[in-house]
Amino acid sequence: MIGVGDRMRTQQEVCRLFHEMHPDREPVSQSTVSRIERKYRELGHYRIFLKKVKYHPYRVRLIHELAEDDFDRRTEFCEYMMDHNNQNNGFIANILFSDEATFFF
Repeated sequence: MIGVGDRMRTQQEVCRLFHEMHPDREPVSQSTVSRIERKYRELGHYRIFLKKVKYHPYRVRLIHELAEDDFDRRTEFCEYMMDHNNQNNGFIANILFSDEATFFF
């Protein structure tokens, strides 16, 4: 929450925002936010804490509506890939598939 969204936030603002977003949960202290931020900066993640207190990270999920021609386009893509694989033996074996949305080199 510190650096997500429109701007950077102070630890006090994070505490206040957390309490506003989750009034039914125990408020977090500034020292807790500080500790989480420090661990995140060291490790790049802080999943263990989130799992222990049953919090879930926010993830944007874009849901696209299917259009009329989507089925045809998917069929064309499959046919293209099958033809390419037949022409270049092992073509599909050289493709790297991943569930990651963003890659960094």
